[in-house]
Amino acid sequence: MPDLKIQEAKMLFKKIHSNLKSYDLRINEDGITGSDDEISFRLYRTEERVDFAVTIDGLTFTNTTGEWNNAMAMLMATIKKLEREEENIKIEQAIGKLRKYLSEEN
Repeated sequence: MPDLKIQEAKMLFKKIHSNLKSYDLRINEDGITGSDDEISFRLYRTEERVDFAVTIDGLTFTNTTGEWNNAMAMLMATIKKLEREEENIKIEQAIGKLRKYLSEEN
């Protein structure tokens, strides 16, 4: 796999983190994956460190500088926060539907 320069990797991570809702983010046993229409990326554990890989046009570039432990923790926390927000929205919508249902005359 070709190397992803640290400057490019950091710029890409900032772009991803600033607009998380536009990526299909998943937390799995290996790490975090995400994609949009143009790229897919993966932050994943290898032994004691976390690596960052991005795939574009069928080519995967990686950055293995070992600077990604904090980035992975930060991204996981943000994803979990977004998931809680989505869950709260679903709960509020369901309560609204229930109230509407209960207010209707039989």
